[in-house]
Amino acid sequence: MKIILVDNFNREGPGHNDTLIAEKVNKHFIKKICEFLNLRFGGINSPNYFRPVENDYKPHKFKP
Repeated sequence: MKIILVDNFNREGPGHNDTLIAEKVNKHFIKKICEFLNLRFGGINSPNYFRPVENDYKPHKFKP
C-alpha cells in the first residue's frame, strides 16, 4: 500500500496535486502511520491530509 498527501479541503488547481509519501507500506501498520502523520503534521485546519491508498492508485495531477 501507499501513503499519499492530499489537499485537506478538496481544492483543485495548480499546487494542489497528490504527493506520494511512502510506498510498499505494510497494510497492518498503514492506518496507524497515517493517523500519526495527521496528528503531527495535519489537523483540522491544516491544508494537508495523509491518506492510505492501494498500490494501483494513480496520484491526481492538475491539468489545465
